[in-house]
Amino acid sequence: DPSDITVNICLRRSPDAAGSQIIFYGRARLENADGPDPGAPAAPLHEKFLVDCVEGTATLHYGSHPHETSPLEGGCRTNVVMTYCYTDESRSGGLRTCYDYGCEEQQQERGEGGAD
Repeated sequence: DPSDITVNICLRRSPDAAGSQIIFYGRARLENADGPDPGAPAAPLHEKFLVDCVEGTATLHYGSHPHETSPLEGGCRTNVVMTYCYTDESRSGGLRTCYDYGCEEQQQERGEGGAD
Protein backbone atom coordinates (compact mmCIF):
# COMPACT_ATOMS: atom_id res chain seq x y z
CA ASP A 1 0.00 0.00 0.00
CA PRO A 2 1.17 3.57 -0.55
CA SER A 3 2.35 4.33 2.98
CA ASP A 4 5.38 4.20 5.22
CA ILE A 5 3.43 2.56 8.06
CA THR A 6 -0.01 0.88 8.03
CA VAL A 7 -2.19 0.18 11.07
CA ASN A 8 -5.06 -2.29 10.60
CA ILE A 9 -7.46 -2.33 13.59
CA CYS A 10 -10.05 -5.09 13.96
CA LEU A 11 -13.10 -3.50 15.59
CA ARG A 12 -15.52 -6.41 15.23
CA ARG A 13 -15.41 -10.02 14.10
CA SER A 14 -18.49 -12.22 14.31
CA PRO A 15 -18.09 -15.65 15.94
CA ASP A 16 -18.89 -17.35 12.61
CA ALA A 17 -16.36 -15.29 10.61
CA ALA A 18 -14.06 -17.31 8.38
CA GLY A 19 -11.20 -16.19 6.17
CA SER A 20 -10.17 -12.55 5.83
CA GLN A 21 -6.64 -13.00 7.18
CA ILE A 22 -3.81 -10.70 6.18
CA ILE A 23 -1.30 -12.71 4.15
CA PHE A 24 2.26 -11.37 4.39
CA TYR A 25 4.91 -12.50 1.92
CA GLY A 26 8.38 -12.77 3.41
CA ARG A 27 9.43 -11.01 6.59
CA ALA A 28 10.59 -7.41 6.69
CA ARG A 29 13.67 -6.72 8.81
CA LEU A 30 13.08 -4.20 11.59
CA GLU A 31 15.50 -1.31 11.67
CA ASN A 32 17.10 -0.35 15.00
CA ALA A 33 15.34 -3.23 16.80
CA ASP A 34 16.70 -5.39 19.57
CA GLY A 35 15.95 -9.07 19.41
CA PRO A 36 17.48 -12.50 18.97
CA ASP A 37 19.03 -11.59 15.61
CA PRO A 38 18.39 -7.94 14.67
CA GLY A 39 20.76 -8.18 11.70
CA ALA A 40 18.98 -11.17 10.14
CA PRO A 41 18.11 -10.68 6.49
CA ALA A 42 14.50 -10.42 5.38
CA ALA A 43 12.85 -13.74 4.47
CA PRO A 44 12.27 -14.54 0.80
CA LEU A 45 8.88 -13.61 -0.66
CA HIS A 46 7.87 -17.25 -1.25
CA GLU A 47 7.62 -17.63 2.54
CA LYS A 48 4.26 -16.38 3.75
CA PHE A 49 2.38 -16.14 7.02
CA LEU A 50 -1.19 -15.31 8.01
CA VAL A 51 -2.39 -12.83 10.60
CA ASP A 52 -5.94 -13.36 11.88
CA CYS A 53 -8.28 -10.47 12.54
CA VAL A 54 -8.74 -10.61 16.32
CA GLU A 55 -11.35 -8.23 17.67
CA GLY A 56 -9.79 -5.39 19.64
CA THR A 57 -6.27 -5.82 18.24
CA ALA A 58 -4.21 -4.03 15.61
CA THR A 59 -1.67 -5.18 13.06
CA LEU A 60 1.14 -2.69 12.35
CA HIS A 61 3.39 -3.13 9.32
CA TYR A 62 5.47 -1.34 6.73
CA GLY A 63 3.30 -0.28 3.81
CA SER A 64 5.91 -1.65 1.42
CA HIS A 65 5.78 -5.16 2.98
CA PRO A 66 4.05 -7.30 0.32
CA HIS A 67 0.63 -8.38 1.60
CA GLU A 68 -2.99 -8.98 0.72
CA THR A 69 -6.19 -9.96 2.52
CA SER A 70 -7.78 -13.36 1.91
CA PRO A 71 -11.51 -13.39 1.02
CA LEU A 72 -14.10 -13.29 3.79
CA GLU A 73 -15.69 -16.75 3.53
CA GLY A 74 -18.42 -16.34 6.15
CA GLY A 75 -19.68 -14.09 8.92
CA CYS A 76 -18.61 -10.48 9.08
CA ARG A 77 -15.84 -8.24 10.32
CA THR A 78 -15.23 -4.51 10.64
CA ASN A 79 -11.73 -3.07 10.31
CA VAL A 80 -10.25 0.42 10.19
CA VAL A 81 -7.08 0.78 8.14
CA MET A 82 -4.91 3.86 8.67
CA THR A 83 -1.90 4.69 6.56
CA TYR A 84 0.88 7.02 7.66
CA CYS A 85 3.47 8.87 5.61
CA TYR A 86 6.43 10.63 7.15
CA THR A 87 6.50 14.30 6.21
CA ASP A 88 10.30 14.18 6.44
CA GLU A 89 11.24 12.02 3.46
CA SER A 90 14.63 11.17 4.99
CA ARG A 91 12.85 9.17 7.75
CA SER A 92 11.31 6.74 5.26
CA GLY A 93 14.49 4.73 4.84
CA GLY A 94 13.74 3.88 1.22
CA LEU A 95 10.27 2.57 2.02
CA ARG A 96 8.42 5.69 0.85
CA THR A 97 5.68 5.18 -1.69
CA CYS A 98 3.15 7.67 -0.26
CA TYR A 99 4.09 10.70 -2.21
CA ASP A 100 3.85 9.00 -5.57
CA TYR A 101 0.23 10.12 -5.31
CA GLY A 102 0.93 13.84 -4.84
CA CYS A 103 0.12 14.06 -1.10
CA GLU A 104 3.02 16.41 -0.41
CA GLU A 105 1.99 18.82 -3.17
CA GLN A 106 -1.62 18.78 -1.97
CA GLN A 107 -0.49 19.59 1.60
CA GLN A 108 1.63 22.49 0.35
CA GLU A 109 -1.28 23.85 -1.69
CA ARG A 110 -3.46 23.81 1.44
CA GLY A 111 -0.69 25.37 3.58
CA GLU A 112 -0.39 22.22 5.70
CA GLY A 113 2.66 20.30 6.76
CA GLY A 114 5.04 20.43 9.67
CA ALA A 115 6.65 17.88 11.94
CA ASP A 116 5.66 14.22 12.10
